Amino acid sequence: MPSTRLFYYKSAPKRAAVEFLLPIAMKKHRAIEPSMLQDLRQGKPCEIDAINGVVCRQYNQGTMRLTRRDFPICCVVGLEIR
Repeated sequence: MPSTRLFYYKSAPKRAAVEFLLPIAMKKHRAIEPSMLQDLRQGKPCEIDAINGVVCRQYNQGTMRLTRRDFPICCVVGLEIR
């Protein structure tokens, strides 16, 4: 099972428990949609700007370099502006 490769357990009981429980948890939560995605789909501003907006503003002003971690944040802010 590929998703259980995220968890490395040397103990066989722990590994067996993860392989049993993870598919159940994933199936149960598959339909959950993050609130930021809901906001974007409805054309509402999402909370990402309040959380990380300063990073994008400083990048746009040329006072800060963009890291791999910050790039998705600026993409979401860009989607909001559209």
